[in-house]
Amino acid sequence: MPRFLRAATHRGPQPAPRPPPRHPGRDWRGRGLATRAVLLVCGYAAGVGAREAVIQVEPGNPASAAVARRAGFAPGGRRRRLDGTVFDWHTRDLHGDVP
Repeated sequence: MPRFLRAATHRGPQPAPRPPPRHPGRDWRGRGLATRAVLLVCGYAAGVGAREAVIQVEPGNPASAAVARRAGFAPGGRRRRLDGTVFDWHTRDLHGDVP
């Protein structure tokens, strides 16, 4: 992908804007972006026929658990993967009202 985009100005090529970070820094926290992203995914999943959504949260990560809670997920217990990794599950029924 080119590092410069051609702008419709007399100044010639302009630097391409930086893409948003995959893991937002502190400046982006607390704005509801993660909750909104989860709600958008839930709406899409419901639209294509999914019945339930699950978020796996590492124990001791209250910020991720709060995102799940704000997006309407309920605690679903603790699960262990085959590799031994433990996660807290949060589930949401997608049959209801999904934004």
